[in-house]
Parts: sequence; C-alpha cells; structure tokens
Amino acid sequence: MFAELSVGKFNFYFRVISRLDANVSQYLQRRWMHRRELWAACFRDNVLTFGNDTNNRVESSHKQMKRFLQRSDSLHKSMLKVYKWHKRSFSIIQQEANIAQSRCFTYPCSQSLIPIIRLLTPYAARKVIREYQLRRWATVEFESFDYVFFKENGNTVQVDLSACTCTCFTFQTCRYPCRHLLLVHFRKPYFTVNHVMHNCKQWTWSRNLFASQSTSAVIPRNRSNIYDTKKKIINAGMDRINDKFGEVFANAYADGVIAG
Repeated sequence: MFAELSVGKFNFYFRVISRLDANVSQYLQRRWMHRRELWAACFRDNVLTFGNDTNNRVESSHKQMKRFLQRSDSLHKSMLKVYKWHKRSFSIIQQEANIAQSRCFTYPCSQSLIPIIRLLTPYAARKVIREYQLRRWATVEFESFDYVFFKENGNTVQVDLSACTCTCFTFQTCRYPCRHLLLVHFRKPYFTVNHVMHNCKQWTWSRNLFASQSTSAVIPRNRSNIYDTKKKIINAGMDRINDKFGEVFANAYADGVIAG
C-alpha cells in the first residue's frame, strides 16, 4: 500500500528514478502506471490519490514489492526500492556468471582451449572439447587467405574466414565452435577467439558481458582473389585425377567441366 503524495513530489522522484535507470522507469510505466490494481496515476486536487476515495491508499498485487514495502509504503521510497532491487539482481547474475566462468578451468582440456572454454556454458564446453578430440579426422585440403577447405570422411567442408562460418553439420545445426573453426584458430594467428565466437554468442554465460568485448572485428574479404582461389582448387583436383586415372581421362573430364 502506498501513502498519498503530491503531484510535484511524485514527478520529482520519478525524474530521479528515470535518470538513475531508464529500465526501471520504463518498467514502472509499462507494467504499473496504467493498471488499476497496481499504480493508477490519478491526480485530484493536486494530490495523487490513486483513484481511491477512502484513505488515499492502494494495494499492490506485486509479490516482490509487498515484501520490500513491509515497513514503509511511501511512493518515492517504493520507486527507490525497485531501483535497488534491480541493481542487486543484476549484480547477482554477474557474480553467478563470474563463478561459472571460473569453474570452466576444471575441464580436462588443452591449455590452448581455455580462452574459448571459459566463455561457454558447461554443455557447450563439453561439446567443444569433444570436437577438439575429433580434430584428427579433419585434414586440410586447400587454404587461402579467405577460405580453408577440409577433407573429412570423403566430404569437403569449407570455412569462411571473413564471415566466421563453417559448412559442417555441427556448426550449421548447433552453432557452437566446431573442430574446423578450432583448427583454423590454431593454424592462423589472425583468426582470434573473437572470430571463433562471433556466431556462437548464444552459448556464452552472459550475452551482455560478452557483448562488451570487441567482437565486431571481422577479417576483411579480399574479393580479387576469389577467382584465383577457385582456379587453384580446380587445378588441384585435375592434378589428382591425372595422377589416379591418367592424362586422357583427365582431359576428357576437363572438357566436360568446361562444357558444363
């Protein structure tokens, strides 16, 4: 329940809350101010009466606010308590995220994986460690400044260094760092942790904490080398066909590729 308050004091304290935290003021306006069972902004004779003609008080159905308003029912103190409760809740979430990140160091993995593992949730961390263990099945077929091609179980997987994406099934369906992104990260020093986690932020402990870091730096794509890269891939494939099936078959295959 809230005591009566003049319009001037109400506006003053509401401006203070708006300056302290815009999220709290928006929450009050969206969820409380327009609902009759909560806060009804009704001004009568320069006094905020909340639409109640009996004792100028109104009861709130907000369970958490009832607990905070056991000793004082003043409106400006209520708004300040909402602000403090919001700040304390955010602090608890941040502390839990820091504790969870510190626990990630207990995973049995390589030291090179720690900068990535400490950013992930336990489920994603276990999956990434498993992907790191399966890296031996992926071999580099061709690499350039923009792309890296891996050969795995007869299939070709492409890693785009500019978009920080991979065409493998794991990355396309789960969106956590796959073994191909990890291998590129270990092979190329300019492909940093931020590039590996660029499209995997949903598996981090706190999106807000991770978003404060510099994740917008993306490797620029050199489009002038795309044609040369494709030409090198075709030539490498023709060389393998020539070695395996002979020059006559390779030339016939090349004529078919050009005609197609």
